Amino acid sequence: MDKKKIIPSSAEIVEEANKSNPEADINEIHSKTFELIKKYRGEYYKNKVKILLSRDSLSNIPEEIKIKIEKELLKPIKVGDKKYSNFMEETSRRISQTFQGISGNIAELC
Repeated sequence: MDKKKIIPSSAEIVEEANKSNPEADINEIHSKTFELIKKYRGEYYKNKVKILLSRDSLSNIPEEIKIKIEKELLKPIKVGDKKYSNFMEETSRRISQTFQGISGNIAELC
C-alpha cells in the first residue's frame, strides 16, 4: 500500500495557495486554503471508501453496486440544520463528539 501523505500540513496548504496566486492578499490566500482543505478532505474520504470496497470480503459484490455504494457514502447530506460533506463525515463527527463528552465525564467521575 502506498504510504503517500493524503493530507498536507497547514504550511504546505498555505504554500500551495500562495503559489496559485503570488500576488494574492491574505484574505484571498485564506479563501484558497479553505478550498484546498475541502479538496483534500474529499480525496481522503474517497480513498477510505475505495479501500473499504476493495476488501476481499466484499469481492462478491458486483462492481456496479460498489459504484452506487461509493456514490451514496460520498454524497453530501443534511441532518437537521447541519450540513456534512458526506455520510462518512457525519458519522465520524457524531461518534467523536459523543465520546469526547462521555470521556470527560468519566474522567471527572474517576
